[in-house]
Amino acid sequence: ENNPFVVKTADMDIKVLGTEFNVSTYHTSERIATTLKSGKVSVTLKNKQSDPIVLSPAEQILLDRVSGETVVKTVDVENTVAWQKGYLMVESLNIRDISKILERKYNATIHVNTDKYDHQYVTAKFKNGEDLLESMSVLQQLIPGMKYKIEANDVYIY
Repeated sequence: ENNPFVVKTADMDIKVLGTEFNVSTYHTSERIATTLKSGKVSVTLKNKQSDPIVLSPAEQILLDRVSGETVVKTVDVENTVAWQKGYLMVESLNIRDISKILERKYNATIHVNTDKYDHQYVTAKFKNGEDLLESMSVLQQLIPGMKYKIEANDVYIY
C-alpha cells in the first residue's frame, strides 16, 4: 500500500495499492478483465475520458474492446484465479471466446464455421490434464447441436 505501482496494458492502466488481482488481456480477445481478490486497485481506461474506477474485493471490470462498453460486477474470485491451480474456467462466454482460450491452452487453431452458437453462453471448469478432445467433448455436451472435427492441430466447429 505504501509503494503503489502501475500495470499498463494496451487498454487500461491498473494502479495497484497493496493487493492480489488478476488481469486477462490477450490481444486476440474482444473482452479484457481485471479482477480484484483483495486490497484495492484503481483502473484508468485509456479509451475514455473518465475518472479512475476503484475496485473492491470480488469485483471485476470488463471492457469490450469492440463496443467500448465497460461493466463492473461482483464475481467468484476463485473461479477467476482457477488457472493458478491448473484449471481452466470460463464464465458466460460464447464459443468464439472459448475457442481463443482453448487455442492458447492447446496450441491449436479452432475454426468456428457457423454463427449459430454465437449467442449461447457457457460456464464451465475444465479439469487439469484434459486434452483437446476431452475439452471439445465437454463443449459439445454444453452446447446443444454443436458438432466438431479435429484434424491434427486444427478443430472445425460447424
